[in-house]
Amino acid sequence: MSVGEAVRFTSEHRVYLLDGAVDMASRYARGGRLSLGPASTGALAFAAGPLATLPSAIVVDVGLADGRWSVIEANAAWAAGM
Repeated sequence: MSVGEAVRFTSEHRVYLLDGAVDMASRYARGGRLSLGPASTGALAFAAGPLATLPSAIVVDVGLADGRWSVIEANAAWAAGM
């Protein structure tokens, strides 16, 4: 097992996907601190790409770090909390 370095995301977003399309999305953090707001166009574009092939009704947290988007966490919609 190897352990990587901690990643510091410049922004983090929660994206709700339904049947392969973005249904809702919003920003929840900037620089590791709570910062609610609309989702960025970059987050929406990333989610509409390869993430659109994920199973229906899924919630994906995506983040931007070092200029690249990545998946932070993915859960079934019913397990995504409030």
